[in-house]
Amino acid sequence: MNASRRNFNKLLALIPTIPYIWSRDAEAKAYDSDKALLTVPGPTIETTDGKISGYIRNGIHTFKGIPYASSPTGENRFKPAQRLKPRAGSRPSLAYGAVCPQAKRVDWKYENIAFLFDWDEGYQDENCLSLNIWTPSADTYKRPVMVWIHGGYFETGSSHELPSYDGERLSHRGDVVVVSVNHRLGLLGHLNLGDTLGEDYRSSANVGVLDLILALEWIRDNISQFGGNPNNITLFGQSGGGYKISTLMIMPLAKGLFHKAIVQSGSRPNLGTVEDSLFLTEQLLRELSLTKASVRKIQGIPTNALIEAGVSIQKKISDGKSKEYKDRFRWQPVVDEQDIPSHLFDTKALALSSHVPMLVGSTMHEWNPSVGDHSLASIDMAKLHTYLHPRFGERTSTIIDAYKRENPLSTPIELLSLIISPRTHVISHAEAKFHSGKAPVYMYWFGWRPPVFEGKPLAFHGVELPFVFDNASRAASITGGGSEALELAARVSSSWVAFARHGDPNLSGSALSHWERFTPSRGQTMVISNNAWMENDPDRKERYVLEGRQGK
Repeated sequence: MNASRRNFNKLLALIPTIPYIWSRDAEAKAYDSDKALLTVPGPTIETTDGKISGYIRNGIHTFKGIPYASSPTGENRFKPAQRLKPRAGSRPSLAYGAVCPQAKRVDWKYENIAFLFDWDEGYQDENCLSLNIWTPSADTYKRPVMVWIHGGYFETGSSHELPSYDGERLSHRGDVVVVSVNHRLGLLGHLNLGDTLGEDYRSSANVGVLDLILALEWIRDNISQFGGNPNNITLFGQSGGGYKISTLMIMPLAKGLFHKAIVQSGSRPNLGTVEDSLFLTEQLLRELSLTKASVRKIQGIPTNALIEAGVSIQKKISDGKSKEYKDRFRWQPVVDEQDIPSHLFDTKALALSSHVPMLVGSTMHEWNPSVGDHSLASIDMAKLHTYLHPRFGERTSTIIDAYKRENPLSTPIELLSLIISPRTHVISHAEAKFHSGKAPVYMYWFGWRPPVFEGKPLAFHGVELPFVFDNASRAASITGGGSEALELAARVSSSWVAFARHGDPNLSGSALSHWERFTPSRGQTMVISNNAWMENDPDRKERYVLEGRQGK
């Protein structure tokens, strides 16, 4: 382990800023979101479904709430969505579409978290299959297309829930077309009714991700009308969004619909099983007092009643159980050997996307518990041991000692956050992708710490989002909106754009320092903080102790 990790905090102050090409003054003259120039309506665009019109703001043509499929309501509930039929006239596309109905967000009760994320819940409706587009010009220039898939596991979230998700600045920064997508979530997207209602519902457990495939088909067929290149489409997503991208990478129906993939804190090895999904279905029908004879009445049950019943059965199933057990009974896609042939790190399944370059990574303190409870930021070593002992038992002291040895300047809360946020799945994902084909893999570890709340959030789950979208100012509740954050956002977003354009994050005048390809033997990783540098598998020694692989 080299000095840059052992003395992480000190290193941040000592390493000189890596040069980059960017001027905040010059950008301010070209782009000032506080003095927006707005034109409504914008130009009318002809799509396969009919004409739409959006608006122009700061030179970026914006179209919101564009339907990409027919309404999945009424008799179409739980069935694969269908393509839209062409319509006459022009449709305004000025406001975000509906959010898929979902359970109430529990994190609103934590003011610290609510302040950081500043959610926009939108309005809920089952007719939610829409997408949003930002483009520098609706011309014939073939720009790279970056398709954002939101997080929230497969159960919650939307394309516009966070200020970071606005695509205007990223489109301007990179001269790219940015698209974001809404799709079915929770039991509306993943209730397994195939055994109960027959062939029309064979795919009901997977319609949420099949919606995404239909959206990608719409993008393929129409994005050239918005100045985009249908042969250069990059998927990028964080948390559940990265999980969805990982799923699409092994789905035969998605092959050829995208050409690069960025998975941010979304590497997980497994999806649901048919057996567990059928058990969930059985419990839901019982909760709704439906029998095999009356099951078709589920099509007419009010949306809110469905969502409440889904939350109720998950609580009954999972109360008092381990996280691993709870994860089995979440609303999620299932490996049915038809739509989804295998779990996600299967090298043979990943061969479907062997030609797709991948950028993958996580944040340094992903699951820092002091994000919501600031009192935990001041725990001592004794409390650290108490916190971890239920999880690691007699190995607790050994694990803490290993992390302390390799991170001697870290506080107990920093050690805790590192220990419960291992990069194990990220590395396994990268290794499986590396072995599946010849397309390059790039890895990052995001360690920038927000200045808000006196730095207590650390590099938490989702901290990179304002930087990826070049929205450090818009998401000031996370970044503080200072010059350091703005400069880092310019560099990170430029690297993401370079990867989308070329399949290589290095090819940009304002990108991060030279980014080496990942190989399993060296584990090359770009560590991103106030500065950025390459390291070979930076947390290997302590992570191996955590994983029980000492001496390897």
